[in-house]
Amino acid sequence: MAERPGVEKLGSHGLFSQTNDKIDLDSVAEKVGQHKGIIWTHVISLHREDAERLGYNRAEAWRELVRRNVTELAEAQKIDISNLQWYGAFHNTTHHPHMHLLVYSKDAKQGWLTKNGMQNTLKIMMWEVRFGQWSALYVS
Repeated sequence: MAERPGVEKLGSHGLFSQTNDKIDLDSVAEKVGQHKGIIWTHVISLHREDAERLGYNRAEAWRELVRRNVTELAEAQKIDISNLQWYGAFHNTTHHPHMHLLVYSKDAKQGWLTKNGMQNTLKIMMWEVRFGQWSALYVS
């Protein structure tokens, strides 16, 4: 996801996370590959027109969306916030800009996702996107 076609690079690759620390892809691949617990992957997508209108046409916007909602993301996936690990990458494709989001708990015994939890994860992100739209409509 960090080097696939269409990824917006933030340096040498497109992977981002909770901090601005440089991410070493080999290290992340090793951690993820050796992880004994569940690893979830989500894809959150918008139509091109909506991404342009709402400002979700760049990696920084998607990264900040997750950062603002990290507590809710952890709760929805039953992961203690201190154990939450996530990585994202934004793909600026022509018809549907989207973010790949990989989520897991550093504690392999933590974390589970129910249908309701999955819906809550999506609601969290889409509420923020919509709120930004409403904010722009009323602030202007």
